[in-house]
Amino acid sequence: MTKQEKIKEAYGEHWEQVKEFVDENGWIYLESLSNIIYSEPVEFDDKGNYWRPKTLQGIETNLGWIKIESEADLPELETFAWVIDSRRNDDFKQILIPRRESRTKYWTTYATHYQPIIKPQSPIY
Repeated sequence: MTKQEKIKEAYGEHWEQVKEFVDENGWIYLESLSNIIYSEPVEFDDKGNYWRPKTLQGIETNLGWIKIESEADLPELETFAWVIDSRRNDDFKQILIPRRESRTKYWTTYATHYQPIIKPQSPIY
C-alpha cells in the first residue's frame, strides 16, 4: 500500500468530500471544511490549525520504517535492521538480519520494509 492509499483509507467514506483539502501527510486545514462530520478519533497539529484521522499519526516517517522498492533503499553496509518479511504470515514479522546479506536474493525478493537498529553511544561518565 502506498502513503496516498493509506491516507485515502483513513478518511474512508469522506474521501471524495475532503480529498482536495488533504495535504501529503493527511492534514486538513481546520477552516477548510466546516460541514464534515468525522466520527473517528482525530488529532490536531501543535497550533490547532490542522486535523487528521488519528490512524495517520506517524505517517510522515512511516513510524521509522523504510520501504524497499529498489536496491537504493537498502540499509548501509554492516548495519543491523528489523526487517518485515513478505513470506511470514504471523503477526510478528520483524527479524534481525545483518546488512552484509543485503545483496542476496532475500533483500530484493522478500524484504518489504526495514528499520535500522542504531547502536547507542557509550556513556560519557
